[in-house]
Amino acid sequence: MIFSSKKIHHFAFAVNNFETSSYYTFVSLLGAKLKSSGVVESEGVRVHMIELSEDSPLLEVISPLGENSKIDNFLKRKGEGFHHVCYQVSDLRLEQGALALNNISFLDGYPKKGYQDNLIAFLNPKQTNGLLIELKE
Repeated sequence: MIFSSKKIHHFAFAVNNFETSSYYTFVSLLGAKLKSSGVVESEGVRVHMIELSEDSPLLEVISPLGENSKIDNFLKRKGEGFHHVCYQVSDLRLEQGALALNNISFLDGYPKKGYQDNLIAFLNPKQTNGLLIELKE
């Protein structure tokens, strides 16, 4: 990995509706903890952060706010399932410079504020063998 962090913050999964998804079962029946929920208007998504254990990465379950959501397009093309992996970094702008030296760029419009106003950026999946990687400051 080029960037400094080796800590995975979360794995994200896209669903049409959280309350009817298997991830809701993790919370309601299996004792996982719904750590937080909210909306990211700029991305057009609802976010649910699930904690499976204190020391494990979180599960982020994202669903569309409407038909113009970026995630809605993803769901239509690929269906429900894995969406991205997120690494926690201390300085997103510093990481951006280091990645640029290795010909890896952020998607257009990033970095910007994401869930809970954290600064985020997504790496261009064309440069990461198709894997969507998020960096979160």
